Order: sequence, then C-alpha cells, then structure tokens
Amino acid sequence: MATTKKTRIITVVNHKGGVGKTMTAANLGAALAKMGKTVLLVDADGQCNLTMQCVEVVSVPTLSDYLNNDDIEVQPQQVSKKLFLIPGSSALDADSHNIELSIEEDAGATRYMADWLEKVKDEYDYIIIDSAPGSGAMLVNVIVAADELIIPIADKFSIPGAKKLTQIIRANNKEVSGHYLLTKQTRWGVSKQIKELLLEQASENLYHTAIRQCEELNKAAACGMSIFEYSPKSNGAEDYMALAKEINKATKDKDMPF
Repeated sequence: MATTKKTRIITVVNHKGGVGKTMTAANLGAALAKMGKTVLLVDADGQCNLTMQCVEVVSVPTLSDYLNNDDIEVQPQQVSKKLFLIPGSSALDADSHNIELSIEEDAGATRYMADWLEKVKDEYDYIIIDSAPGSGAMLVNVIVAADELIIPIADKFSIPGAKKLTQIIRANNKEVSGHYLLTKQTRWGVSKQIKELLLEQASENLYHTAIRQCEELNKAAACGMSIFEYSPKSNGAEDYMALAKEINKATKDKDMPF
C-alpha cells in the first residue's frame, strides 16, 4: 500500500532577535533542497530579511496577500532547484494587529496560517517558517501552524526568550515537538556555559549539531545568497548541512521541556 508523504512544518522562533532565526531558515532550507527535498520557505516577519536574502525582486504575491484574500492562487517564487519562497511584506505588522483583534472575538483566528498552509503543504517535503522576534498574533499563528519548532540559542539572553514560548504553546493546547539549536558558537566562554546548561537541563531537546560562529554566514546573507552558494567549504556550510541531515533523519520527538 502506498504511503502518503508527510510534510514537516518547522517554525524557527525565539522572542529575542539577533539569534540566527533567518540565517537558520534560509540555510537549512537550502541544505534540505541540496539533499533533494522539496522545500517551501515562508517569511512571516515584517522586516522581510528572509525574502531579501533569497530573492532580489519579489515577483509573486506575499504572505500578507494570501492571508487577506482566500481567492489568490498560491504562486511561490522559485529560489533555486527544489527551493521556493512565500515572500514577506511590511504589511505583516498590520496583519498581526488585525489578527489579534480577531482573536478576541474568534479563537479560530489563531489558525489562519495553519489553515492557509493546508492548501499547499502536500506539495512539499518541508515548510520552514521564519518568524519575527517579539510577540503578537502572528507569532501565535506560526507556532499553531507548526509540527516542530527550532529555537536558536546564541547567548544567555536567548534562553528567557525561548521560555516565553511556553505560554503560547499551552494557551493554545498545542502539541509541538521542538529543539534548541546553538548558534554563533565558539569553543570558550559563554558558548561553553550555555551548552553545558542545556545539556544538563534539556539534552533530549538539543540538536547534536551546533552552528559555529562563521563570518561567511553574515557575508552570504548580505550578498543575498545561501552559504552553499557563497562559501560551500566554510564551517557554516558544513554545520547547516549537518543540521539538515540530523533533522531529516529524526521523526517527531518530545514536546518542549519548558
């Protein structure tokens, strides 16, 4: 009997900015595509950093367009072979406010993103959502839509930001697996302390792969390229390919241990 492909929807999220969310969404997506997986990136951040890293010019409707008009045909923009993008828009900030008002009257408004993804998810092996820092209705939507969360941890201030996700998950009765991803890591100092802390408190929910501090990752983003295009032999390329292989190998795991 033939089995139905199960699309994995992964949201990259942390309340704190500057921890490597967009870097992870872009390069993990590129790595999975290089492995032959069909990947859809979704830019749910009004700053549109993922969009700017992936394409020079937006030539298709944005996520805001889809969330505000059910009749628009979904037309992702191709980034590379097997890698596609739903662009972000500065209008997403207003959308988040409008959704927040809707949630007060209808709890179903927390599922706008999840319901929209139902239209497209069967076409992809992976859907990776890049979320905005902070909180708000859009953050609730991208968490409710996810099967899995990746929570980048770059410094000691990233951990409280990660723990704030607990309230959203519990308030929406959401069952979601998730893992912490160490980013911007060095061999000493705070990086070592954070790793030891997470190994002690949440070892089953910490990726074996860590993303080392790598200037080529920043340069790749500035050039609008994935690390595999910009510097395929760099530590950054090695680490994100290792992460992609680890994620592709794994199945749905335990809930977040908050």
